[in-house]
Amino acid sequence: MEEEKEINIRSEEVQEVLSHVPNWMIRWGITLILGLIIMVLVLSWFIKYPEVINGSINITTETAPIKLTAQINGRIQKLHVKNGDVVAKGEPIAVLENPLNEKAVLHLEHLMDTFQLHFKNDSLGAFNFSLPLPNFGDLQETVNRFRSVGQEYFSRKHNSYVTDRIDNVNQQIVHHNSLRRILTSQMSRSEKEMRNANEKFETDKKLYEKGVIAKMEFFEEQTKFSQKQEALEQLKTGIIQNNITITNLEKERIELTFENEDKIRQLKVELSTITDQLENQIIGWQQSYVLTSPYDGIVNYLGNINENQSVSAGATLFAVLPQDTRLIGYVQIPSQGIGRVEKGQRVNIQLANYPKQEFGQLKGEIMSVSEIPTINQESKEGYYFAKVNLPEGLKTTYNKELKHTAEMIGTASIVTDDLRVLERVFNQFRTLFDD
Repeated sequence: MEEEKEINIRSEEVQEVLSHVPNWMIRWGITLILGLIIMVLVLSWFIKYPEVINGSINITTETAPIKLTAQINGRIQKLHVKNGDVVAKGEPIAVLENPLNEKAVLHLEHLMDTFQLHFKNDSLGAFNFSLPLPNFGDLQETVNRFRSVGQEYFSRKHNSYVTDRIDNVNQQIVHHNSLRRILTSQMSRSEKEMRNANEKFETDKKLYEKGVIAKMEFFEEQTKFSQKQEALEQLKTGIIQNNITITNLEKERIELTFENEDKIRQLKVELSTITDQLENQIIGWQQSYVLTSPYDGIVNYLGNINENQSVSAGATLFAVLPQDTRLIGYVQIPSQGIGRVEKGQRVNIQLANYPKQEFGQLKGEIMSVSEIPTINQESKEGYYFAKVNLPEGLKTTYNKELKHTAEMIGTASIVTDDLRVLERVFNQFRTLFDD
């Protein structure tokens, strides 16, 4: 009993000690808790946590790269450039198997350029239509027509037959003009003689009537007078006939000249038509069988491309990237939250082919946002597109320069608000009160 009493007494003493908390502990405890709260509040004010909207991004050049596709089924006959080569506008990249020889077509193209130059300068007479030409396959019939018409044109232009005929007519006109001058001069003298003869005849007639001269003498004078009249009429007739001859010769000269010039003009028009036809056929051949660069740039093989490789119509084989042009990105943003996206906002870009842990990420800035959504035909959801500027190009946050390729896709995180943690907490409370 004494032991139990002693235990109870001690328990009461212990409880009294335990139930008594020193004032210093209370003060320091409150101070510590208050300090922690203040520290959390201060940290939540200085610590910012960005709010982002994610979307897929495609990085390309400001001048979009152009993809080249095969127009026909066939094999790659010739590769003119290697992957990554610099190409000029119009430079052939690859030629597909076709019935024509590429060198022959290039020769024909040069021939047409030379012809057009002579045609423009009106110097077709200097163009040689008799040059030996290679076989042009499907274009051979048109080439033969071009050559045939060209040779006829050259013959018309340089053949002396028509020119000689015109020169002959001109010479005849010169002679007949000389004859006309002679006849005119003769007629002038004959008219003067006729006037004198007429006066003499009138005088002899009066003398005959008075019986001064004999009848036979008068008849002789009358005959002479009649002969002079007839000679004058013959001169007039000769002059008229000579004038008719000159007129006919001049007409013949005009007809010969017009006929020759008209034929040359027709041949020239026909040559121009055939040339246009050939040039269109060359363009058609190039569009079907030759893949050419649309502008100066760098060619990218879109896959494993080799000579003698079979390709299908519509297969995309190459892409040409323009040189020295600014890189931009296009972000596809879902409709939800698009109202928070504005010009000037930061964009963090992670490319699919370059892991962030190894290469880092690209930095961008919103340049503009589309005002009208694009509807996805499969999901029926609306998407907006934002144009993103890359101030540092393809230089990552790890200071690595990435190689630009035709397809650079990845994920873009648009930083819409860089909110403090404290602001986010208050926003949550505000939302609760608004509800």
